[in-house]
Amino acid sequence: IDAVARLRYPLWWRWRPRIYSVCHRLRVTATPTARGIFMTSSDSQCTPSSDACEVGIKLTHLLAISKVDRGCDAERVLQYGDLITHMNSTRLSNRRHLESVFNDISKDDVYEVELKIVRLVVSLPLKAERLPRGFEQVAGYKYHVAVVYLIMGCKLALAVKSFNNKVYITRVAENTLSSMSLSIGDAVLDVDSVPVTSVNDATKIICSRLKANGYVTMTIERADDPTAAQYVRMALLTEKTMEIDLPLAPDVVDICRKELRRFCADPNLSYKCSILKTTDRKERTASSRIKINESTEDVPVACEDNPNLLVKVPAHPPKPPWFQQQQQRPDAKK
Repeated sequence: IDAVARLRYPLWWRWRPRIYSVCHRLRVTATPTARGIFMTSSDSQCTPSSDACEVGIKLTHLLAISKVDRGCDAERVLQYGDLITHMNSTRLSNRRHLESVFNDISKDDVYEVELKIVRLVVSLPLKAERLPRGFEQVAGYKYHVAVVYLIMGCKLALAVKSFNNKVYITRVAENTLSSMSLSIGDAVLDVDSVPVTSVNDATKIICSRLKANGYVTMTIERADDPTAAQYVRMALLTEKTMEIDLPLAPDVVDICRKELRRFCADPNLSYKCSILKTTDRKERTASSRIKINESTEDVPVACEDNPNLLVKVPAHPPKPPWFQQQQQRPDAKK
């Protein structure tokens, strides 16, 4: 109840989503900064002055986890969108309250912090009466109900397109609310039991229900067969248009922010070597191994953002018949 009240959406309990709590013990130290709370962790005893590795989580003002770094300790138990409700049996209200409680705990040389996490359910089984009227389930696809929440301080970042009277998810950015329950290539059949066939209808219903209730449910059709995955891939590539505002990858954003802080700390940053080419180098001979062609050739390179649409490679390819016969010949002679 505290988690729902913290997000300022009391109407959630009309739908009564199933949520469960996850408790995990972390020996951590935290340093409040202007950008948030910086937490560190260690497998052994953790003291304020000892060296430790980063836990790697970023919290919003309402204590929702808005980012979990890859390879960090918190990645084993925490996920994007988790809500921190208690710290050592103390109910928390916001990030400032967490800082004050943690400062009291960290006065000892050795301390242990137990965080209680509320994790929202983002996928529910599909009931037969939920399917749109006249729609039949197709072989090669699996169906479920996806739940998308609106959490203050977190981004939605949902991109859709319409193809053959179906609305497809074309892009799901990392560390966003849509990534919690949706994947690239998912087909949205209805939104809160209202069938949708165009982008405008889906966008209006999703935005209005998120603002009114704080959550929205969608009937999702997901490819579960190589043939179905090939059709979904074709639908995503048909009439593909370049997005106006392409977001940067999260790791690129982190690298840029790190370099920006380094430049701000030392504006007159000196360089070790110049990137300009000098004329002292020797010219290449005519018999050089590297040759430059006068004409150019464009080679398109494609990639698949959704791992579910990738074609699996067999671990052990079948051996040809002639190879098996050669292995049986020595046994026959014996």
